[in-house]
Amino acid sequence: MLLYWWLRLGVLALCLGISVYTDVTQGKIRNLVTLPGIVAGLILSTLQSGTPGTWDSLLGLAVGVALPLPLFAIRQLGGGDVKLLGLVGALLGRDLALRSVLCTALCGGLLACLLLLLRRKLLVALRNMGRSFLLRALGADLPPADGPEKQALPYAVAIALGTLLALTAGRWVVGS
Repeated sequence: MLLYWWLRLGVLALCLGISVYTDVTQGKIRNLVTLPGIVAGLILSTLQSGTPGTWDSLLGLAVGVALPLPLFAIRQLGGGDVKLLGLVGALLGRDLALRSVLCTALCGGLLACLLLLLRRKLLVALRNMGRSFLLRALGADLPPADGPEKQALPYAVAIALGTLLALTAGRWVVGS
């Protein structure tokens, strides 16, 4: 049965690797990668643990899709990112899916700060955030922000790093 776990990790590594490459080079995460990966997760989990494995994989898929869905709804995350997190959940199951989503959020925030720092726009972005919070607290209308224009972060990188972190040190990072 350990063989199926290693197969799931292999499929995960392959899908994450391809997705990181296509997201960085083309700005897209392909359905051709995510959908077969989700199906592979369901099949391998079922072969490994029977019906309980199927349910764990389905719950992992649900966690991986449901948690980032609000960010997708406000256009802060793409559909490919949501499906890739669903793939992670389907392959790793409910508990590791939750850890992966939380670790991914942490890695995504750190990567965004790093990119702003490298582009020398971190201080402007922090000033804009502070101004927005203050104006919202006072109930005032928000003027257009100056400084860094919105640039897409290839979030597959954050998903891959967050998943790796969840698999290696997830309990230490997010507890439970």
